[in-house]
Amino acid sequence: MLKNLFYPLFAIKRVIQLRFQGYMMFKLITRSKYYRNYPLTFRLLVYILLCSSLVTLFATIFQVAVDYSKDMKSLKTRLHEIEITHSKTISLSVWNFDDKQIENLMDGVLMLPDIEYIEIRTDIKQYSAGKKPTENFLSYEFDLPAINDKYKTGSVFIAASLENIFQRMTERVVIILGSQAIKTFIVSFFILFIIRCLIIRHLNTMAEFARCLDLKKLDRFLELDRKKTEPKDELDRVVEAINQMIKNLSKATREIETKARLQGELNAAAIIQQACTPGTLPTLDSFEMAAEFYPAREMSGDYFDIIKIDNRYVVFVIADVSGKGVSAAMYANITRVLLRDKEILQPSPVKLLTSLNHSLKKEFHSNHFLTMSYMVLDLKNFLITYASAGHEPLILIREKEVIFLKPRGYPFSELHANLFDERICQETAKIQAGDLLFLYTDGLTDAENEKGEMFGEDRLYQTLLDFHHLSASEIHELIINKVQEFRGTAQQNDDITMIILKRIYQPKKGE
Repeated sequence: MLKNLFYPLFAIKRVIQLRFQGYMMFKLITRSKYYRNYPLTFRLLVYILLCSSLVTLFATIFQVAVDYSKDMKSLKTRLHEIEITHSKTISLSVWNFDDKQIENLMDGVLMLPDIEYIEIRTDIKQYSAGKKPTENFLSYEFDLPAINDKYKTGSVFIAASLENIFQRMTERVVIILGSQAIKTFIVSFFILFIIRCLIIRHLNTMAEFARCLDLKKLDRFLELDRKKTEPKDELDRVVEAINQMIKNLSKATREIETKARLQGELNAAAIIQQACTPGTLPTLDSFEMAAEFYPAREMSGDYFDIIKIDNRYVVFVIADVSGKGVSAAMYANITRVLLRDKEILQPSPVKLLTSLNHSLKKEFHSNHFLTMSYMVLDLKNFLITYASAGHEPLILIREKEVIFLKPRGYPFSELHANLFDERICQETAKIQAGDLLFLYTDGLTDAENEKGEMFGEDRLYQTLLDFHHLSASEIHELIINKVQEFRGTAQQNDDITMIILKRIYQPKKGE
């Protein structure tokens, strides 16, 4: 009997099988060229059909369950009504042994819908009519009322067939699912048509627009063939986003082109600045030299120069402009041009720096200044004459001693321009065999590591003391390696320039 309760589901199973066959046909369609061109359209159709089919299936199951419950309740009510209306008459006929009446009563019961079999059971005789079903039936049994309190007349057994109920359930399932399937397909295709008109064709337009987008021609914007809506819908917002992206790309492209052009100009200027520094250092009897500068950016605010005036005098210049980059490099180049132009004054540090101050004060703004060390080497007498415009001291290493050479002097700046001539002075020192002269800019000692610690003067002085016996080029390489090792992965924060001059020849007496 429990199995019979689920009989209506067999019809649903059959419909599902038919829909599965339809799905397999749909799979064949998806292999077509049209599907390959419009896969999203087909996926939408699948999702619409799937969702609507599930809703239809659950609605049908619910409707069939409700109808089945109603039919079963109606059948049980009918059986109960037979008990109420016929029990006394049957009992009286059985008591009177009125077989004819009993047969008429049983025939009347069999004429009722779905009643297939009736059996009257007594202690003396049994009566039956109809064919007793073997499956898909509902049985109902009740006792006949007693004529007196002493004797019971018997009981009645009735079997009602469920085939008609199951047949009606099957017909209802087929009708419901069939009509819903037709409606689902029709609605789905209408929905798909609307989606295609409202969305899919515009997505194709966007795809074609993106495919033809040229970064070199960003003057064309996306427009869809549709009426404007108020308020703006999702497609309008997508179009605005794409057009804004094009504007941003156009702006970024221009910025990249400008940056590339400026970078090219900076690289060219850096090459020119590099060419302005001494390429090949002059060869000096009794001396070794090494000099180099390392810009923090493409352009350097540091400047150094070595000018051989004649066979006796050689000028060493090292300077540092405040700041970094292009503006600092411009002032450094201006200084070089002015200094080279004052050829007559080159042998005299004070005279040259004083004249240079008068020229530079017209060029410098209030937020810039320049420091400089200027030294003239006398190759005949092994003397140096030097002056300082507020620059780092010249370091003289003599055996185990560090000697700082720094005469008084102000930097070149708008602030000190009028007091510069009064402050500047020059000094002279004898260079002995084995002496080491070191000129540098503060980018060397101010080099920082990842922790923000600076290389510092003490580390520099100790390195010069420990390794002054090496050649000038070896000392130069050693210091650069130590600075790079100390800095680690930290960025170079300032320009670094150094000049190393070492006397290696002891003159004979009388020279």
